[in-house]
Amino acid sequence: MTKELPDFSLAQICWLLDITKPRIGQLEEADIVVKTGRDRYAAASIRNFVRFQRKEGGVGSKQMQDVKLEVLRLKANMGKLDLDEREGKLLPLNRTLDAFRAVAVVIKQKALAFPSKFASRLLMKRHAAEVEAILRAGVYEWLEGVSDENAMLEEVIKVIEGKDNTP
Repeated sequence: MTKELPDFSLAQICWLLDITKPRIGQLEEADIVVKTGRDRYAAASIRNFVRFQRKEGGVGSKQMQDVKLEVLRLKANMGKLDLDEREGKLLPLNRTLDAFRAVAVVIKQKALAFPSKFASRLLMKRHAAEVEAILRAGVYEWLEGVSDENAMLEEVIKVIEGKDNTP
């Protein structure tokens, strides 16, 4: 002999399933929660809901889960950026671009100065090996000058502050 399970009220079914009344209405339309009468729901609704949750992974479709995860990632990234900004770790874009342009100007100035600096040294050379040796030494000297962080930083700051009027 099978025992008839009792029906539950709307408040009871909401509490048992830990969902809102509007969600009960949605589940009722999807035939997951079965209404037996006014403010009465079948006990089988609980079993149906559990099966539905298992099938949907508890939070909806895989696509919906991916979207929710992406939203959480974006919120976390925005929070980190906000924190970095408040801690003064971020620079405004215009300042960053100005610094980049200043570095480019300093490197350009040094590169343009290279031929005039070495032209006199190459004037009377007759052999390619001599020219190559002088140019190789000059290129290394130029690269060392460009890679000297402190000297480059001073020149870049001059360009940013407008103290160096060379193009």
